[in-house]
Amino acid sequence: MDEVEVRASETFLTIRCPSCKKEWKRNRKRFERIGSKYVLTCKCSCGEVFKAIHNRRRHARKACIFNGTYLHESTMKRGKMSLKDVSLSGAGLKVHSDVPLRVGDVLIVQFNMEDEEDYVVKQGVIKNVRDNYVGIEFFEQAHDKEILGSFLRE
Repeated sequence: MDEVEVRASETFLTIRCPSCKKEWKRNRKRFERIGSKYVLTCKCSCGEVFKAIHNRRRHARKACIFNGTYLHESTMKRGKMSLKDVSLSGAGLKVHSDVPLRVGDVLIVQFNMEDEEDYVVKQGVIKNVRDNYVGIEFFEQAHDKEILGSFLRE
């Protein structure tokens, strides 16, 4: 079964058949609460059955394994962490300490990317916590965009 990316506007998802190239639109609000990524199984009038994939993230994430540290801003407690995925706007990390973390807490994360000599330091807010996995959304810090951007383009 073929898979196609879905194009999105503010109000509609545009789905295009990979076989006949016919396009149709669906209201985006219908899919708002499904999560950051969802898959629709579609059947076109030409008979083609395919999966339409829509990723709602603002920036694409890239899987990685970078070790680093974090600082919990309100308690000033530090811990070790492994960055599992990263984008220009956020990251997923696995924490290796018992510092209690909650949604809304602010962390400062520091990690070294593959061949970079300098550490990347990002500040962000925790958006979700699942066991020892934490998802954070970065605050805007333009000086790191060049380093992250070059890694994400590889």
